[in-house]
Amino acid sequence: YGVNENSIVLEKESMDTLGNMIFSMLKIQLLLEGNNTSSSPNINITLITEHFHMKRSKQLFSQIFNFLYQVYPNISIYFVSAQSFGFSKLFLKKN
Repeated sequence: YGVNENSIVLEKESMDTLGNMIFSMLKIQLLLEGNNTSSSPNINITLITEHFHMKRSKQLFSQIFNFLYQVYPNISIYFVSAQSFGFSKLFLKKN
């Protein structure tokens, strides 16, 4: 999709959404501290997850990443719902 491979941060250590946000925040924080991002004109962070999972992800993201807005006022956050091909409906079916 035209995104530089070096611009993608994957988090593979977590076992749930909360863990994913915490591990991701730590990775992003290290990247921001490693670069002179306070003088950068804009920092874009995009959270990508399936539509079924987006509401919960946004809530956790807002709580866990809130401090980044204070330290890096030049951050823009984007949320993108990925196609799940209907797999999440399997988890919502009632027996």
